[in-house]
Amino acid sequence: MKKLFTVLGLPTQYLVSLMFLMMSSNVWACRCSMDEASLIYFVEAKYVFRAGVASASDCGENNKYEYRLEIDDVYKGELASEITVYTDCITSCAFQLEAGKTYLFFTDLINNNIGFCEYKLTRNDKEYRNTRQYLDLIQKTKLDFLTIKDSEDRKMGELQIRDGKLDGVTKIYYPNGDIRMEGLFIKGVATGNFEITLQRSNYKDYWQGDYKEGMRIGMWRHITYQNDGKKLYEHVFYEDGEIVDRQLMDADSQIERYSPKKATENNKDGEGQRKK
Repeated sequence: MKKLFTVLGLPTQYLVSLMFLMMSSNVWACRCSMDEASLIYFVEAKYVFRAGVASASDCGENNKYEYRLEIDDVYKGELASEITVYTDCITSCAFQLEAGKTYLFFTDLINNNIGFCEYKLTRNDKEYRNTRQYLDLIQKTKLDFLTIKDSEDRKMGELQIRDGKLDGVTKIYYPNGDIRMEGLFIKGVATGNFEITLQRSNYKDYWQGDYKEGMRIGMWRHITYQNDGKKLYEHVFYEDGEIVDRQLMDADSQIERYSPKKATENNKDGEGQRKK
């Protein structure tokens, strides 16, 4: 399933700033802005599982650390009882999993890699116990509407669950009670209209549009609310989950898009000759 929110959804000016900062600061490039609405990681990840690190290698010739994981529980996706995974070991985003430790992983496992910015918890993390409890509850639920709360009793989400999968209207909340995401899942797949909000320190992004078979389709409405009070409106067009066009909806952009095109110099010359 395509991510409900990706960096590609950011307005052009943010993408330019992001690219500049990534090129100018290796340290900054590995500072992940983790989502305060942490239940969104369960929704977005392809695989959610609990595993112990049975072995961990040194940095190999493939510039990766290699690990053998023993899977204790699989909450989302299908995995064997033992898998081999990798993390980067040479870039500024390199990190290691510790042999002998147990982790909760929320990951896409792209090429069996666990990314630096993918959500993971160890038993020492504050939310580990609560997260494992709600994952166990989801896994065992045959059919029920669940209200999930964090360790401070704040509502994280309202989920319709069937056979351990999202199946019905789903709402994810920020700790302050604002809605992070609202939409419909059928047998775990995003379907129909969604409203998605991403809150950051200097802006807030709102998205509204449709999913089909887990991918964004058609036109999505995108509004960026800046701290200075300005709003940026945009229509973003998707095919099979990929952006194929985007149109700014401010007055200047619409005037430029829909104004009659000026005649070229060649056309002007031709018209003058015909008049003679």
